[in-house]
Amino acid sequence: MLVGTLNRDGICVHPANKPSQLLGCIATGTMKPYNNYMGDSVTAHRKLMAIIKPYWDKGNKVYLTIHNNF
Repeated sequence: MLVGTLNRDGICVHPANKPSQLLGCIATGTMKPYNNYMGDSVTAHRKLMAIIKPYWDKGNKVYLTIHNNF
């Protein structure tokens, strides 16, 4: 769950393929969205968690920067 977001709470990062699967959360994916569909969301989420989890397990903070490259 993300913290420190202005006027927002309960924001999670999780797999999703369509906007209807998100209620303000952030989806992972490896393909650029096409017709409101983003693919490989589970694979991308597993890759992200494999990078982040070792830091969390040691009690470190993890920072997420979002770039809109579309």
